[in-house]
Amino acid sequence: MRITYTTQKSGFVAGENYANPRFFSSVNPAATEVVVVGDWPAVVAAYEAADVPVTAAGAAALTVPSPAPRAPRRRSTKKVNADG
Repeated sequence: MRITYTTQKSGFVAGENYANPRFFSSVNPAATEVVVVGDWPAVVAAYEAADVPVTAAGAAALTVPSPAPRAPRRRSTKKVNADG
């Protein structure tokens, strides 16, 4: 089974196995392949020591689309009365 270690919060692909590397404590014995997104050297080292193929990808590898840019907010020119 392939496991992707990532801290992403959305954009998951159905049927894929994900784990948060912040909570990594040991190698999953069912793993046959591991993808590590971000800088998690302990996860990479543990799976390499267990002879499980590891692909390390930078955080830019996330496939989560960025939200559309917002139009700049216009400042109100209306004066606010301090007396209420």
